[in-house]
Amino acid sequence: MTNDQLYQTAVEKGIKLLEYFTNTIPIPQSQFTDPEDLYDEGHVASDEYLFVDVERLSTPFRDLGTNSVMDHEGGKNILVHHVYDQGFENDIRIRPYFAQICNPEAGILVAEGNLTVPVAAIFEDLFIEILLLQHWLDIAFLQYLSTFPSPPPQPLPLKYIFQLTIMNETTCEILKSVIAKQDAEECGSWPGLTFDIDSEEGRAILGSPNGAGVAWMLLQHRLQLGEKQIEKVTVFYATDQGDLYS
Repeated sequence: MTNDQLYQTAVEKGIKLLEYFTNTIPIPQSQFTDPEDLYDEGHVASDEYLFVDVERLSTPFRDLGTNSVMDHEGGKNILVHHVYDQGFENDIRIRPYFAQICNPEAGILVAEGNLTVPVAAIFEDLFIEILLLQHWLDIAFLQYLSTFPSPPPQPLPLKYIFQLTIMNETTCEILKSVIAKQDAEECGSWPGLTFDIDSEEGRAILGSPNGAGVAWMLLQHRLQLGEKQIEKVTVFYATDQGDLYS
């Protein structure tokens, strides 16, 4: 598929996803609604995550009325990290992991670093049975939910979702097409490029693999998140991250 075809397919997918947000037909809800589901499905909490660099988001966080200080330094940002060990017990192997930075007070969720079980299995040439709890949209939601007191507020506050170090090739190609349409070679650091979700570019980004994951999280966890809507999407380079989009 050419880049133009990838882009157009993403636009069409984005249009369909936006229809789901206004459609009166009920969207099937996720069966995963309790953080305990993570452990029950083999995802083990771990503090062995060495790559957190929330300072990359210090400027956007400031503009959103908060800061990038982590909780162990007295701030409100909490790293939640889980690894999946089953079938990946050998330490030399790549293990699936999910690491999100959560700020429940500000309603911010940051996808810091994620390697899903199917992708890790491909890297390691392993056969892994299909898991019920394997998608980022469910795992990240449960990790975010875990940072709230029990019982959590209803609806759960979630205002901003960041995705750092995007490495999905399809998403990156779609983003390149979006940027090229602005007659630019790159989007620059924050505030980068912002698009209304109803614009062609906004729909294309929503229809990318990364954008669709966010959409399905909001759609399939409506019972706890409430009727969330996506208004805008911003693309920017994270500080000191070379050519990795955020």
